[in-house]
Formats: sequence, structure tokens, C-alpha cells
Amino acid sequence: MRKEGYSETTIERYVRLLRRISDYGDLRDPESVKIGLTQTHWADGTKEMACGAYALYAKQHGFTFAPPRYRRIEKLPFIPLDSEVEQLIGSMGLRYSAFLSLLKDTAARPLEAWNLKWSDIDYANSTVTITPLKHSNPRRLKLSSRTVNQLCQLHRDHAWIFRCASSFSIRHLQVLFVFVPIS
Repeated sequence: MRKEGYSETTIERYVRLLRRISDYGDLRDPESVKIGLTQTHWADGTKEMACGAYALYAKQHGFTFAPPRYRRIEKLPFIPLDSEVEQLIGSMGLRYSAFLSLLKDTAARPLEAWNLKWSDIDYANSTVTITPLKHSNPRRLKLSSRTVNQLCQLHRDHAWIFRCASSFSIRHLQVLFVFVPIS
């Protein structure tokens, strides 16, 4: 997948899916995998992605896989109220709070914010330069004074703003975005 240009996060996701598929069926038997997918409680979008991962696995191991048809159902996203977002940001520690404030100000993807370096912040103009992911465009965006102040309070031990802290990982953030209830 690396040779084909897949991103590391996509590779990691596919590997996790293949491990889960192996719980439901024998990876050497495509029909077993199809039957196993019917036994999962996954959404059709996840099953569709799992079929893509398994098709690459099959190709690598020299056999064919005719995936079943799964169609993801597009849904409108949940958009919390500003007061709920502020409540969430206020309840976090400084690093999470700065990260979430930056996302709120810029609407950047979490991984785009995760990859930010200190050199991407222009304190004089209160802007941040976002390096794109997923075929989007690079952009320079305005930051609120609150976010700039939060960033100024963070330690500058590494070139990256967020990925340097051992207690602050992208896995923690993935869990945060999925499981934090907003009351």
C-alpha cells in the first residue's frame, strides 16, 4: 500500500479492519470473509471499506475477491451548538483545549492540526498555515486571540505543536471525537 501511495492512517485503518475480519472468517477464503461480513454489526460504509481492504489483501496474496455490494448511507453530520463546543473546550486541559480551539477556528481536519509545526503559526498576524491532507488545498487561516494565547502557553520542546506530548496522541483524539458526550 505504501508503494501505491496510500497514507499511513489509511494503511493502519485497513490493517485494523483485516484483523477484525479475521475474527469473522478465514482470510485465505474469500467466501468465508463474505459470510463473516454479514455477521458483523458494522455499518455498510465500514463493510464497504473492509471489502476494499480485503481486496488489496487478496491481490497481494495472488487470489481474486469479488466484493459484495455495500452502499454507505450518507447522513447529515451532527453539528453541536457553539455553547456545547465552548463547554467541551473549557472542560479540557491546556493542550486538548488549544487543539480543539484551533479546530474550531480553522475547521481544519484533526490530522492537519496534528501535523502542525511551530513554524506554521504567525503570531504577528494571528494566522496558521495548514498543510493539506486528502487532496485539499493549502490555506492560511485566522486564529482567535484565545487560541493564540493557548498556543503561547504550550511548551516548545519539539518542532511539532501537538504530537510531542506522550499523554496526547492521535489515538486519544480519535476516542475523544467519538466518545465525548456533550451535555
